[in-house]
Amino acid sequence: MRVGGRNDGFTLLEVLVVLAILSILAAAAMVSHRHFVNNARAVEAEVVLAEIQRLETLYHVNHGTYSGDIAAIGLTLVPTLKYYKVEVRLSDGGASFQAAAIPLSEEQTQPALVLTHSKDGTTIQKADVGTLTRQSHALSSPSGMSSGSEGQVEMSMGT
Repeated sequence: MRVGGRNDGFTLLEVLVVLAILSILAAAAMVSHRHFVNNARAVEAEVVLAEIQRLETLYHVNHGTYSGDIAAIGLTLVPTLKYYKVEVRLSDGGASFQAAAIPLSEEQTQPALVLTHSKDGTTIQKADVGTLTRQSHALSSPSGMSSGSEGQVEMSMGT
């Protein structure tokens, strides 16, 4: 507002417009930040599943079967996991296995990851946490662990 040729500062409307713009930018930054934090946490699951794949392959070479016990295959990453817990299930009498990295938090924003290794190959896919929780309490076949709502990604891990 100009009074007598002097500029006395910003008008209330100008300040409110700037505050509205800053609020929109802050809201967008918070959503983006949450997305990147969840992606960073999912890396932990990917790393532990890749390590399970490697150790299970070594165990299979030495014993002719896969193991459902993560201590028997020599997995030492479990104490360092902050965001996921790991479960390994055998199928076909130890001829194939399925490893699941299940988020420890109750947030539904973090996906569970399931690695399935069979004679047809190895796949990793995102799964619904509720489906995995229900199936870990029931003794069902491991092939039903995933929700099937999201696509599979082929992994080439050397087997």
